[in-house]
Amino acid sequence: MTQARRSRILILIGIVLLIRTVPAGSDAAPVVAIVHAPPRDAVPGVQVYLTAVLLNATSATVAWRNGTMVADATAPMTNLSRPEGAGWAYAAYLPAQPSPTLLTYTITAVGPSGSASRAYALDVGVSGSSGLTEADQIAWGLTFSSFLAMAASVVTLLYWYTGRRLRRGPV
Repeated sequence: MTQARRSRILILIGIVLLIRTVPAGSDAAPVVAIVHAPPRDAVPGVQVYLTAVLLNATSATVAWRNGTMVADATAPMTNLSRPEGAGWAYAAYLPAQPSPTLLTYTITAVGPSGSASRAYALDVGVSGSSGLTEADQIAWGLTFSSFLAMAASVVTLLYWYTGRRLRRGPV
């Protein structure tokens, strides 16, 4: 190997070492993501309002199905033109459902770098709470128990009054 050839190889190695290599993934397009929490206490007979924050997405759809449907129904989600964190707020309405119904839906977001989908389930009309606070429940219990005591007293007084009159005979 000649001296000129060695120097060319060393120069080539030096050039390669001087060029900064870009770490893998740094040139990758941003990932499409969905941030959503299913609504709680969906009311039968009332539309279900869904909101989601979509990151790096340009459009979105929601596909939903209840137990009586054979195939999913699809509806577009509306961009609310409101930034939230690193993404944009999107919304959609699902049709009113009877009670009790298990509603499943999938949000699909599409962006320049691909798409993302997340599936959710929602119970319509099945509520874990009674709608009363604990203090209201206690007050209701006390009111009901006092009503029972008053009703027992009235029955006792009526029995006592009519029983005494019957024992005395006709007046």
